[in-house]
Formats: sequence, C-alpha cells, structure tokens
Amino acid sequence: RASDGGQVWKTDTSGSTQVITQFDSSTVIIGGHFQWVAQSGGQQCGSNQNPNENCFHQPRLAALDAGNGQVVTSWKPQICCNYTGVWGLAVQGGALHVAGAFTKAGGRAQYHYARFS
Repeated sequence: RASDGGQVWKTDTSGSTQVITQFDSSTVIIGGHFQWVAQSGGQQCGSNQNPNENCFHQPRLAALDAGNGQVVTSWKPQICCNYTGVWGLAVQGGALHVAGAFTKAGGRAQYHYARFS
C-alpha cells in the first residue's frame, strides 16, 4: 500500500523482474529475464535453469492483476529469442511500449522495441 508501505500481495518469477508499470487500474505489467511466473500466492518458480514448471510459462513480459497479483494467463505477448529480456516499459494512450534485448514479439521478428495496443 502506498499509504503505509504495507504488503498487499507478492509474486515470484524464475529470473529477475527488472521493470514494472501500471497499465490501467486493474493491470500491472512486469518485464525482465524470467521465464516462469507464479500462478498463486506463495508459489516459488525456482530459477530459469531449474524452474518450477507448475508456474505459468510466460517469458520476459507478463500482466498481473493489480488487486491480487495473479498472472493474467490470457495475455501471451510472446517476447522471445534472447535471454536478457525486457528492460523498459511505458504506457501511453492505451498502448504498452516495450524495450529490451529480444528479437521477436507477438510471434514475429521485432528487434528491441515493440508496441502492444
């Protein structure tokens, strides 16, 4: 909570989450060099080298419910093909801008920058 610093929820990823942004009132976007995201509170995803495959496979970019931290499994942006991942996020006019070290987004060739609307 911003008001007192109290924890509302937490989640886990199999690698580092490097960047976070509020997309809208109900969605938080995280980016980094993770491969797996927790599907429930308290779930541990391990590491990219030794993941807990009961977590949700969502490489480098994921949407979370802002109210409870649950991964939004219906959004699959398909960022891939370079381990280092997503380093920058910005929201502008309903679009999500994504920057980082990747070579595909949305299933097609896209080098280092992608825009999702």
